[in-house]
Amino acid sequence: MFSTNGLMPHGHCYLWKPALVWLHVISDSLIFLAYVTIPVTLVYFVRRRSELPFDWIFLCFGVFIVSCGLTHLMEVWTLWHPDYWLSGAIKLVTAAASLCTAALLVLLVPKALALPSPNDLRTAAAALEASEHRFRAAAEGSQDAFYILDAVRDEAGLIHDFRCVYANSHGRARAPEASFPGNATQGLVEWCQRVMERSTPLDEELCVTLPEQAPMWLHVQIVPLGAGVAVTSRDITQRKRDEAALKRAEERFRSLLEAAPDAMVIADNTGHIVFVNLQTQRLFGYETSELLGRSVEVLLPAQELGATAGTCMSGGRPIDYFRNPETRPMGSRLELYGRHRDGSEFPVEISLSPLETASGRLVSSAIRDVSQRRITENALQLANRELEAFSYSVAHDLRAPLRGMSSFAKVLATDHGAALDADARDCVDEILGNARAMGKLIDALLSLSRVTRSELRLETVDVSALVRSVADELARAEPQRHVRVDVEPNLSATMDLVLAYTLFNNLLGNAWKFSARVAHPHITVGLTTHLGLSAFYVRDNGAGFDEAFTNKLFAPFQRLHSAEEFEGTGIGLATVRRIVHRHGGEVWAHGQPGAGATFYFRIPVHSVDSQSAA
Repeated sequence: MFSTNGLMPHGHCYLWKPALVWLHVISDSLIFLAYVTIPVTLVYFVRRRSELPFDWIFLCFGVFIVSCGLTHLMEVWTLWHPDYWLSGAIKLVTAAASLCTAALLVLLVPKALALPSPNDLRTAAAALEASEHRFRAAAEGSQDAFYILDAVRDEAGLIHDFRCVYANSHGRARAPEASFPGNATQGLVEWCQRVMERSTPLDEELCVTLPEQAPMWLHVQIVPLGAGVAVTSRDITQRKRDEAALKRAEERFRSLLEAAPDAMVIADNTGHIVFVNLQTQRLFGYETSELLGRSVEVLLPAQELGATAGTCMSGGRPIDYFRNPETRPMGSRLELYGRHRDGSEFPVEISLSPLETASGRLVSSAIRDVSQRRITENALQLANRELEAFSYSVAHDLRAPLRGMSSFAKVLATDHGAALDADARDCVDEILGNARAMGKLIDALLSLSRVTRSELRLETVDVSALVRSVADELARAEPQRHVRVDVEPNLSATMDLVLAYTLFNNLLGNAWKFSARVAHPHITVGLTTHLGLSAFYVRDNGAGFDEAFTNKLFAPFQRLHSAEEFEGTGIGLATVRRIVHRHGGEVWAHGQPGAGATFYFRIPVHSVDSQSAA
C-alpha cells in the first residue's frame, strides 16, 4: 500500500513551479484544517446538547468531513511523496462514509420534517407560558400553602432529601420547614419518598407544634410530579377545634339525654331509630342494640299506628310530621299507648321536637309512662265528680230551708211588724239579709260547679263588645252610679262564649264593686304585653289590695275586705281562675291599698274548631 513502484510525486505535474505548488499546498492545508475543525465543533455541540434529537447524524457528518479533510491532506503529501495507494484508500474510506451519511440523511429527512417548526415552537412556548401563568394564578390564589419539591439524590441515585423549587404566597409565608418542624419534617420526607416510590398520592392529617405556639393541625396532600412531588398544606386547626367542641357538645347532649327521667328516642326522617337512652331500655325492655336501626313502630301497639298519623311514623315512611315539623306535645289531647317487649301495653305521653342537623332532620321523642298518673287522675276525676255532685246537691237542698226561713221572716215583717219592738224588727231584718247572702253564695257555688262541669265550645269572641254589654248591665243595675268604662276596640279571643261572659262579668263586677267609694270611678279593659306575650287586663282605681295577700285572691271563700266594707261571696275570683285554667291560661293581679287593682289573664291561641274537655 505504501510502495511507490517508481511513481513520480505529484509535484512533477506542476513542473515544480513554486507558485503553483504552494498554491495547492496552502489551499489543501487550509481545507484540511477547516474539515478537522468542523467535526470538533459538532462533537462539542452534541456533548453540550445531550437532549438534541438525532445527535448521531452529527457524528456521521463528523466522520465524513474528517475523511474529506484527510483526502486534502494527502493531496499535499503526494506533491513530494508518490503514496497514491494510501491516498486512494483514504478516498475509499471517504466514499464509504459519504454514502452511509447520505443514506442515513435520506432516511432522516422525514423524521426531521416532522419536528416542530419555529412557529410551532413559539406557539407551544406561548401556550406553555399561558399554562404556567394560569398555574401560578391558581396556586397564588389558593388559601392553602403549595410547594413543588424536587428530589435530591445521592451518588447511588437514592433520594435522601427534597429541595423546594416553588412555593405560593402562603407557602412562602410558611416554608415547609416551618410547617413541618422537628420530627414532622423527617416524616414529610418519608411521605414524599413513599409517594415517588409508589407513584400514588398521599392524603394525611397531622398535628405539629411550632416553637412557642399552640399545636397546629395540618391537612397534607402529596402527589408525584416528575422529578419531585407537589405538596398542599392546609391549616385545619380551627376545624379540629370545632370538631372537638362539637364532640364535647354531643357528649354533653348524650349525657343530658341519658340523665333525662323520660325515655328519649331519636329517629331519622325515615322513622328509624338512631338513639335511645337508658330509660328507653327500662321502659320498653329492649337493649339499645335491638332498637337502633329499627322503625319506631316497634314501640307502638298496632292500633296506635293509625291513631297517631301526622305525629308519628307509619309504614317506615316520612309522613305529615316530617313535612311540617313543629314541637308537638302529643300527650296533651291524645290517649296513647306504648308496647313493651313482652307485648304488654301501657299508657304513655309523648312529646315531639324536630332537630336540624348537618346529616338531615331528626325527630326527638320524649316518652313518659303515665300509668300511675292515669290512675291518680281517674281517682281525682271520680272524687271531683262526687264532690261536684255533693256541692250541687247541697246547694239545691239548702234552698228549701232557706226559702222557708226567708218566707217566715217576711211574714213576721209584713203581718206582725207592728207588734214587734225595734230589737225584734232588727233581728227579722238580719234574718232576711243573711238569707239573701246565703242565696247569693249558693248561686255562686252553682256557677263555680257549672264552670267545672260544662264542656268547652271554642269560638272567636268579640271581647270588646262583650265587655261593653257587661258594663251596660252593671250600669242598669245601679243607675244612680256613674262609672267610666273604657274598652280597647277590636279585642278578640278564642274562648267558650258562656264562660267568657262569666269571666268578664266577675272581673268587671269586682272592679265595679270595689270602686264604689271613689269619687270618679274608672275601669279600663285592654290588651298589654307581659314577658313578650299578650295578656288582657281589667284595671280600676278602687280600693285595691295588699299584694302580701295575693295568694288568697283566687282561693274560694277568701276575702281581703270585710262584708261591712264590701259585700260578696268570695267565689267570683275563684271562678275567674277556674275559667282561665279551663282555657289553658294563667291569671294574676297587682294592686296597692287605696290605689286600685289590675287583673291580668292570658289565654293561649286555640284553633276555633278544636274542642277539649277538662
